[in-house]
Amino acid sequence: MKIIKKKYSDLFPTLNLAYEIEENETITLGYNRRIRRARSYFINPFPSRSSITNIFQGNPNINPTYSNGIDLGYLKRFEKTTVNGSIYFRKSTGEFTFITENTGDYVLVNESLIPVIRRTPINLASNTQLGIEFNINYTKSNLWRIRGNLNFFESDLEGEYNGVVYDSKNLSWSGGLNNYFKIFSSVDWQTSLNYRAPQKTAVSNRKARISSNTALSKDLVKDKLTMTFKVNDIFETQKWRIESFNENYKSYSESSWRGGRNFELNLIYRFNQKKNERKNQSDYENYDGGEYGA
Repeated sequence: MKIIKKKYSDLFPTLNLAYEIEENETITLGYNRRIRRARSYFINPFPSRSSITNIFQGNPNINPTYSNGIDLGYLKRFEKTTVNGSIYFRKSTGEFTFITENTGDYVLVNESLIPVIRRTPINLASNTQLGIEFNINYTKSNLWRIRGNLNFFESDLEGEYNGVVYDSKNLSWSGGLNNYFKIFSSVDWQTSLNYRAPQKTAVSNRKARISSNTALSKDLVKDKLTMTFKVNDIFETQKWRIESFNENYKSYSESSWRGGRNFELNLIYRFNQKKNERKNQSDYENYDGGEYGA
């Protein structure tokens, strides 16, 4: 049995600089090094079969993805509005990439021998991203706040595996809108909408994805108890639709988080602590519907 040793200790510095041009107007410059670890199913070596000709198998030897990023930002505060924009550059190595390959096995389908295809993740490539991001926060009053963001970027993927070149360049964008409104004096209502544009690589086409979520929150028992009701994926559009292909086959898969629209009811009780005494925002305040999947 071959023993593979891995070293995970490393340094991940972060540097942020800010220069105040004048009151409520700031320029920022930042650098960071980050690590992105594989998800559990990335490393599961046991194959799972979606059909008699297709299997998925994790790669227990996959390594984390490391990235370095630098961004130049500008922030301007107005009476009720804050605008923030930035230009960023990121370079990652050992990028997670799903490849498809023949297993060498064949099955008989309609009296024809069809090759069995395996899909698995590897550390294939380097990925360079250059983009521009905008954020805007509008506060009408303590009762109403709106937050929006837009992100435009170009992704340049470079890699080769078993003689197959996986280079691709893709221009894409994403955006989101979050609306917070206080109903009466004790009920908070929050709604979020997120969109991610299609993306294309050398071996796959990922369709556009839209997510829509809403939540109502109410404090009870002198702010010791918070009850939150959430509706995730309101219009059942939060689906991952991917076309995968190589020289031997083409496939289409579609999945959704928790099977589509779902409802949650959460109760939080605080012992010997009032809501406004907590250092962090409430769970409801941080709720944005989430971004699921890879």
